[in-house]
Amino acid sequence: MSEYDELKTSLFEPVRAFDRALEQQPDLIIPLAVVHLIPIALTLGGGIAIIRGHQKLRAEKERTKQLSLKLEMHKHHHGRRNWRLAPEHRGAPMSINGTSFSKHSF
Repeated sequence: MSEYDELKTSLFEPVRAFDRALEQQPDLIIPLAVVHLIPIALTLGGGIAIIRGHQKLRAEKERTKQLSLKLEMHKHHHGRRNWRLAPEHRGAPMSINGTSFSKHSF
């Protein structure tokens, strides 16, 4: 037997021992399956929860962004500027150099 064959045999020995144990005690299959499925199920469940949470976060960020843009457009639409109406547009009498006169005096 070559060195490669001995290495191959020694590497597969734990697998063969496991197979022989299951052949001798077949009632171990279900508990072993459960032990291996629980972590897989928990991992999948956690991954799904993370994905859903990330989707909700993205949706909320987008909603906030849309509301912010809508508010910004609303401000510009209603002309939120720092200017005052000229006196003739406010209904106040006009005056030049202290002389007061109405709009219709010209």
